[in-house]
Amino acid sequence: MKLHVFYNGTDSNYERDFREEGRFIHGEIVSRFGKYAKDADGQINNVLRINGVGGSKGGNTVSSGLGTAFGVQMRSDVQAIVTFVMNTRTTMEAALEHGHSHDTELVVTMMGWSRGGIGCIYAAHMVSKVWTELDKFDRPSITLDIKVVAMDPVSGLGTNVRALDMGWLDLAAMSAVTWLSSYTHQFGETVVKNLKLLNSKLVNWWELPEHVTEYHGFYAHDERSVGFATTMPSMTGLVNNRSFHLYGVPGTHSTLVGNLYPYGGGKAAEDGAPSQVGLHIYRSVVRKVAKLMHGWHVEFHADYVGWLQSLNINENLTIAVPHEITLEALAHYKSQAQLVSIVPSFLNPLNQKDVGPLTDGRGVYIGGNKQDRKWRPASSLTQFMNESNSKSAVDTMWQWIVGSETKLEKLGSHIQAHDYNFAVSDWD
Repeated sequence: MKLHVFYNGTDSNYERDFREEGRFIHGEIVSRFGKYAKDADGQINNVLRINGVGGSKGGNTVSSGLGTAFGVQMRSDVQAIVTFVMNTRTTMEAALEHGHSHDTELVVTMMGWSRGGIGCIYAAHMVSKVWTELDKFDRPSITLDIKVVAMDPVSGLGTNVRALDMGWLDLAAMSAVTWLSSYTHQFGETVVKNLKLLNSKLVNWWELPEHVTEYHGFYAHDERSVGFATTMPSMTGLVNNRSFHLYGVPGTHSTLVGNLYPYGGGKAAEDGAPSQVGLHIYRSVVRKVAKLMHGWHVEFHADYVGWLQSLNINENLTIAVPHEITLEALAHYKSQAQLVSIVPSFLNPLNQKDVGPLTDGRGVYIGGNKQDRKWRPASSLTQFMNESNSKSAVDTMWQWIVGSETKLEKLGSHIQAHDYNFAVSDWD
């Protein structure tokens, strides 16, 4: 059995951002893949699409504002993903018991952008935890395999304090243990009691346990907005037969998923044309994600092929008509992207790269809740990940005692970083 989850970013509505309008001239990536998967024959019940927190969920001004600013409602989104997966497990077990099926493997693919990306990481962690607890009390007849595609996973302001349960200041549910009670009938009192005990402790939600066999994270190199530090999760448990990949992407947080206005800003060019460099990179990301989805045998509606063709991508995922973009144009694009702020610059003057060392780079959470040193403009992703992981004098002293480690080593073995290869529109 295959399940697919598509979780949009903050203030991103999957119906609106699917359409070819506004900044997403060819459609926002998560919205597009989610729509074509949902519309595939016989797949409607196996696909869960989730609007991003904030205004995209509707509701009143207060709830929308709290969602945008602090990620309120992410908890209920993660709960929806857990319920989606666990209900399928129950159905599969019943079918096996009655001889109606011989399917013993559940493969769950999750794709998310921004807070939707970090939500997929949190959900993968929680699903694995519930699944492991169930297997302690029941013969594990169904195996679980989770694969995650995260587009610039950003926890955002208010959700960086992830040591506080799931880290959300969600006034409607101050404790994650409350919703676990709804599983009492399905899982039994003992399982639910043990899960509540686990959730009463501090949880490293940014860690991906063994049920997550693949992680593919795409990271915007030139984003500079305050509150947009990104997360690179660590592997836990056995690492053999698991594959984690990090991809550096030129441009901003929103150009990565299809904002083709110049440098990811809020206004179109004078002639209304998209940025050709942005289109080049967007097409590369679409093609890479499509390769992953095809490798996982995800089914899509026939209209999906038309979308690829509109981007000059053939059905075999080769580029039919390359864009003639120069390295000089790419360098200019990146330089301008580093000046773009999602928060207006007059409200947030320290957001601009030319202020100096305070903002000369992007903050990254690497396998933990403490923000590492900035990912500098001159450093590729592989260079950044192979830097020493020391962040302060205390860290340097500790590494002198126990031995130095790079940022990549901190995440665990079998994790690979890939730099964007502009010439071939792919990653090394």
